[in-house]
Amino acid sequence: MIYFDITRVLNQKGILNHSIFLQQLGFKDYIIKRMMQVNPTRIDISLLGELCKELNCTPNDLLSVKTSAATSLPPN
Repeated sequence: MIYFDITRVLNQKGILNHSIFLQQLGFKDYIIKRMMQVNPTRIDISLLGELCKELNCTPNDLLSVKTSAATSLPPN
């Protein structure tokens, strides 16, 4: 499963008040609320790009893949 982990990146950048920071970037409250969920079900590519630009990071920093033993592929 793919996870969107903006909270981790914001904390690493030393940004303590996540909502205010995102509001200052121009994100609307409903978008911020959706992004800050434990695992949002979707994210717009343009929003992902804007976050990467503003946070000086890549999509790999904001997204992570977590697999369970049952869903992982065999080595060959």
